[in-house]
Amino acid sequence: MSNGNLRIIIIGGLGFIGQALTYRLNKEGFKPLIVDKGTPHMGLNRKLAFSFFQCDIVNSNRLHTLVNDKNRNSIVVNLAALHYIP
Repeated sequence: MSNGNLRIIIIGGLGFIGQALTYRLNKEGFKPLIVDKGTPHMGLNRKLAFSFFQCDIVNSNRLHTLVNDKNRNSIVVNLAALHYIP
């Protein structure tokens, strides 16, 4: 399967691990779709190639529509988390 037929979706992809995964996927020729409730910001520490879809995962209808595109094969990586670091 070529890279063009496979879509990789990273939910919560704007975080530290999501950025590292996106960097690695870029090196392998993939441009993942990042789904996050935040917005891409200037804090991204690398020049990363990705598409972006703003969505909170509690909005299941929007997320379901995005993930269930019948014309594409998708891999979904869920890195979404709410954390509290005092």
